[in-house]
Amino acid sequence: MECSSFNSSEPHKGLCFLPKAECDVRDVEVARAILLGKTTTEPVAFRVPRVKKEFFQDDVFPETAVWREASLTAAF
Repeated sequence: MECSSFNSSEPHKGLCFLPKAECDVRDVEVARAILLGKTTTEPVAFRVPRVKKEFFQDDVFPETAVWREASLTAAF
């Protein structure tokens, strides 16, 4: 199966990918970006096609490091 792609007939000035925490894992979204056009900004989602979306897709979303917890403290 082919993954989703993005095509646009409008010229764009830039593309900024958002953090992984912004992706909708229930919709098997692997990346989300904001496209900067000439006069607009629009969200772009990249999804993996799956037949059964009711289960968590652990092959698409492996465990990663937790970035919300500090690895060092300021205590001496």
